[in-house]
Amino acid sequence: MSSAILHNQAQKQIHQLHLDLQKLESGSDTSSALQGQITATLASVKRAAEDLEEWGKRETSAVKREKALDRAFKLNQDYVALRDRFERHKARVSSSMQAMKDREELLGRRTGTNVKHAEQDTVLLMDQILREHESLNNTNSRLDEYILMGRQALSELVEQRGMLKVCIPNLQRMMTNENNPPCGIGDAETNVGYCKLIGTLNLGHSVYRTTNNH
Repeated sequence: MSSAILHNQAQKQIHQLHLDLQKLESGSDTSSALQGQITATLASVKRAAEDLEEWGKRETSAVKREKALDRAFKLNQDYVALRDRFERHKARVSSSMQAMKDREELLGRRTGTNVKHAEQDTVLLMDQILREHESLNNTNSRLDEYILMGRQALSELVEQRGMLKVCIPNLQRMMTNENNPPCGIGDAETNVGYCKLIGTLNLGHSVYRTTNNH
């Protein structure tokens, strides 16, 4: 194979590399097959540049040697530029994927933190509800006690009212009976008993007033 044919084949590969890299960079084709094809073509161009350089070194004609070496130099420059372009694209893709991964991890941690905070808030809310429920139960228990005490007091008042309905007329009659003079007159022991009974019922004043009115 002559150096001219080798150079022409390398130029066609470089043209194809430009097309493939445009597809890759535009996103129209990001397949692994295309990236593998680019890698293989770059390796082929590199070998062509090396072969051209060796070919030029073996040329006996100074003109042909200079021409072959010049083509090899330019071909190697094209290879380096296309290789670096391909590596920059892969670096951008890798950086973008890493940023997306970091973002997902960050969102995951935030979600986990939010869930943890939500669980803590739920526990605090449940504790508050339990405390309020316990307080309400204690209040209801005290209210039940007050109601029971009130009912007992009412029952006692009703009972005392019944007793008073019977005792007061009898006491009034006893106090106004000529045979049972007021306290301090007549039989001392009997009168003391009457006075104590009147004092126990807290009616002494009203009974004496009723007696005086009679």
